[in-house]
Amino acid sequence: MQEIKDSEARVIVAFLFNADEYLTMIHAADEFGLVGENYVWFVSHSIVGTITNNETTIQLSQGAIGSFQYIPDSGPNYDAFVERWQSLDPIENPNAGPGTIPTPFTLLIYDMFFEAAMAVDILDKN
Repeated sequence: MQEIKDSEARVIVAFLFNADEYLTMIHAADEFGLVGENYVWFVSHSIVGTITNNETTIQLSQGAIGSFQYIPDSGPNYDAFVERWQSLDPIENPNAGPGTIPTPFTLLIYDMFFEAAMAVDILDKN
């Protein structure tokens, strides 16, 4: 924190992945005078939704900017995917099968591979 303070940076990117790391970091930043109206902190999506549990943390987080991942949980594509997901054999596909719901990470990975397959198909046709 001292190095950041000495640099006189006002825009800070925080590569943090969980709420505990963020709480430790933002309170330390406050001790060094690195929070407030003159500072902007960019944080990951995994932090944005976790800073609402403590009034002090909320106040210290003024100036924190992050984004939420929006993953629709309805619609024809989602419904078709969940239907396929729930039809899988849980022995062959752990965490899948009847009564399960795919995690947001599973949906992102599926989308990534689906897009890659579409790109390969287009390249193959050309």
